[in-house]
Amino acid sequence: MNISAKKIYTINCVSEAFKDNALNGLQNIQTRFSAAKNALSKLDNIIFLKDNSSAIPDEFEKTKQKFSNSALDAYGFVSRADKAIVLVEDNHNRKDERLEGNKSSQAEDTITHEIGHLIDDELSTSNEFVDAYINDLKNIELMLNSGVEEIKGEKLKDMLVYLKHYIEGVNFEDGIDKKDITREGLRENFAECFSTIADSHPTKINDIYSELFPNTMAVTKEFVA
Repeated sequence: MNISAKKIYTINCVSEAFKDNALNGLQNIQTRFSAAKNALSKLDNIIFLKDNSSAIPDEFEKTKQKFSNSALDAYGFVSRADKAIVLVEDNHNRKDERLEGNKSSQAEDTITHEIGHLIDDELSTSNEFVDAYINDLKNIELMLNSGVEEIKGEKLKDMLVYLKHYIEGVNFEDGIDKKDITREGLRENFAECFSTIADSHPTKINDIYSELFPNTMAVTKEFVA
């Protein structure tokens, strides 16, 4: 992928460090993963927003609608209709820097996660990935039931709340089975697996994620190798 061939929009004084880190992450990822290179070839636009009040350019009608309707608090998102990736810098203030590094290093993690969504297509709903996801959830349930309180020096229950986006719809209190599987949970888990695999600046949350989801991590590696 040639970054210079993409249209890059910077809205409301996004910091150069944040933007450069994200773009460097894109260059890095497409040299390491052919799946990422293929996914990125389908994009024409990269939009950096400072905050939730930033105005998305008028030509991106579908992106504006998605942002206002459902993505207002997102770190980033993909707009397939407009062939765009959007990153919102100030939303990253919600992240715990002790776990995830500073805002500039987080930019690579976010944009890599969004590339994971592009790669996904239907991979996250494959039998292989779904089975791996259920096994990981059952392992987490076993950890909770057996009294495990910490993971990598952090409180396990706190980390499950922190990572709740990747286990959407899961209820560990009444036994794990297929009723806990949601399309959103699978999508987000796959994208975060890819981000964790591809991150060139690993952080503590990467280690915790890998510990909690070894099976989906392994399947994702098979898919993107």
